[in-house]
Amino acid sequence: TALLTVAQPAAPPTPPVVPAALPIPATPITYGRPTVGLAAAAVQYGENTVLSGTTKPGVLVNVYGFTAPSTRAARLGQVRANSSGVYTFTGRYLANTSLYVIVPRLGMSPVVRQGVRAKLNLTTTKTASNSYAFTGSTAPRRPGQLVTIYFLTATGKAIFVRTYTDARGNYRVSRRVKVYDRSAYTVFAHLDSGVVLLGNNSAAQRITISRP
Repeated sequence: TALLTVAQPAAPPTPPVVPAALPIPATPITYGRPTVGLAAAAVQYGENTVLSGTTKPGVLVNVYGFTAPSTRAARLGQVRANSSGVYTFTGRYLANTSLYVIVPRLGMSPVVRQGVRAKLNLTTTKTASNSYAFTGSTAPRRPGQLVTIYFLTATGKAIFVRTYTDARGNYRVSRRVKVYDRSAYTVFAHLDSGVVLLGNNSAAQRITISRP
C-alpha cells in the first residue's frame, strides 16, 4: 500500500530580538562662581542697595563688603538662593561700598562697587540790592566739604562762589551779583565726588538782579 506524504509548512522565521533602549544618563549640572550685580550703579544717601545674582539653587550666599576709605571686608549678611538659583540681598550703606558674595565650594563672585551720592540742598535769599546769601546743608553731615555755587551760561556753567561746610555739614556764603547782560540767573550748588561719596547737584534756583 502506498503511503501519502503531506508536506509540512515551513516554520515562520524568528523575528530578530531588538534590545530595549538603555536610559541615557542625565548630564550632571556643574556650577561655577556665583554672579553678582547691582540694581543701580549709584544711589542717593539713605536709599537701599539691591544686590542680586545667580548660583546653585538652594545654597547659602554670604555677602561681604567694605566701605570707603576702608579696604577690609566684613560679612554683611547671608541669603539663600531660590529654586532657580537666583538670590537677592538688600542693604543700606553710608558711603561708596565694594560688594561681593562667596558660596562655599563654588567660590567668590567678582567685586561690584555701589556708589552713594551725597545729598545737597540750596536756598537763596536776597539780602540787599543785587546781593544774595546762599545757604544749605549736606547729608551725610560732614565738615570741610567744598561746595561750589554755579550759574548757567549760554555755553554751560561758570563758578559764582565757593565755600566749605561747617562742623554740622551746613554752609552759608554771601555774594553780590555782578550786573552782566541779563536780569536773572539760574544757580545751583555742587559737591565734587570723592573716595567716600559721589558728588551731586542741588535743585536749581533762579535769582534776579536790578539793572541800572
